[in-house]
Amino acid sequence: MIVSNFLKEAITLTPTHKQAKPMLVVAIVALMSFLGVLTETSMNTTFPALMKAFHVSLSTVQWVTSGYLLAAALVMLTSAYMKRRFTNRQLFMSSAMLFIIGDLLCATAQSFPQLLAGRLIQAGCVGLCTPLMVNIILDVVPRAKLGLYIGIANVIVLIAPALGPTFGGAVTAFASWRMIFWLTLPLALLLLILGSGQIHQYSTQTRLAFDWVRFGLLGAALVALNLGLTTISSRHWLVVAALLIVCALCMAVFLRLSRTSTRFLFSLTVFKQPAFLFSFLPYLTLQFANVGINFLLPNYVQEVFGASALIGGLILLPGSVFNGLGQPVYGWMLDHFGGRLPLLLGDGLFTIGVLAMAALGPAMGVLGVTIAT
Repeated sequence: MIVSNFLKEAITLTPTHKQAKPMLVVAIVALMSFLGVLTETSMNTTFPALMKAFHVSLSTVQWVTSGYLLAAALVMLTSAYMKRRFTNRQLFMSSAMLFIIGDLLCATAQSFPQLLAGRLIQAGCVGLCTPLMVNIILDVVPRAKLGLYIGIANVIVLIAPALGPTFGGAVTAFASWRMIFWLTLPLALLLLILGSGQIHQYSTQTRLAFDWVRFGLLGAALVALNLGLTTISSRHWLVVAALLIVCALCMAVFLRLSRTSTRFLFSLTVFKQPAFLFSFLPYLTLQFANVGINFLLPNYVQEVFGASALIGGLILLPGSVFNGLGQPVYGWMLDHFGGRLPLLLGDGLFTIGVLAMAALGPAMGVLGVTIAT
């Protein structure tokens, strides 16, 4: 979605762009985003340990992940505004500081609210850095090579889901979940220093009035939806219904205001284009299911098969490595065959794995779950 928002912009190579060594800048920004994704996926294996440490239920502790993803998504929705209003350096420095502050809060957390606050603050890092990485590529790379370059950059970011569960499981098994944050802190500080001297600006800024009302409505709708889905497990159906109604009302008001608003957030006119709509919806549902499964499976093998936190992380490693290292290939496919082939191929492979796990369930064992994943 972030790529689609900016593909219409003119992409040219200028002497300034060449002198700025843009791929070095992309690498720095991608590594910052890598740290954010690494800590997010690392936490998926720590839920049993966090439940014991803070005496909270699974439905509560899952907010460490779902709250993080929700906050990151909301920040990403402002990427179009951020690109036009702030410089690349300002965005990167802000994201790095958010990660560092969140790291310190999480590493020293004495209560679950403090841990959750740290995770929500850290989410701003991924929310700012991921669109920033793509925007820099769009500013300096010829259109014919966009897929390849984005694929190469995504290798850095997508290595994090490959390493995250294994890293989190190993750290939790041999030390403490707090070390996840202490170990990432020095690298974040190093990237902050490097980024302050290497990141350049490729476009001019414009002062725009941000649409806080629509942003607030969208945020309230997503939070209500998340809470409603989470509450289903407790079978408090009246609460679930009330939250879903709040979500629907907020979205209705948001859509109504979007027709006449003169303030800047993002445009909904792109959804009128069938090519975008029918590629975006499958991608959205696929990512929704993929993130949910990555959250579920490490805890599933620990609770059902009695596996350790380390094994819970390792089951996601082969699939994540395959996904991460395949990004340049997928980008090449996008450049040469368009979006249909990679989208259908990805959906098909994902569906096969999900059907295998749904049909066989506990009979698959840890090895079977790993292969299906």
